[in-house]
Amino acid sequence: MPRRSLTPALLRPSATRIIVVASGSKKGLTPYQGPNRMFGKFRCPKCRRGWQSGNSWANTGQMCKRCDILVYPQSQRPLQKMEDDNLIDKNKPHPEELCEMCQKLGYSCRLKHVWVPDMVDDSDSDDE
Repeated sequence: MPRRSLTPALLRPSATRIIVVASGSKKGLTPYQGPNRMFGKFRCPKCRRGWQSGNSWANTGQMCKRCDILVYPQSQRPLQKMEDDNLIDKNKPHPEELCEMCQKLGYSCRLKHVWVPDMVDDSDSDDE
């Protein structure tokens, strides 16, 4: 099955797009406002489907597989190796086409541990 891109879903008219702002968030779209990858809990307001992700970032969401709407995490906490290893199936691929951060980066956000917005990442360049 071909991968769909998150970008067209974000560009649809606002009448067909639902963006959920996490409750309790005063400054941004998510409870956590730092640069690190977090463990997030998501719940779609339309179909009520819930999911968890070890790839949750400040002010970025993930698309609901059923409803095709962008959902921000309800809660976020730091990744904790011992606990999160039991919750995250490392063999399960990260759905990059549903992840807003992957779409922003242009590659899997699993490769990134810290996000510094508005800065050019030249760590992959061959020029040194």
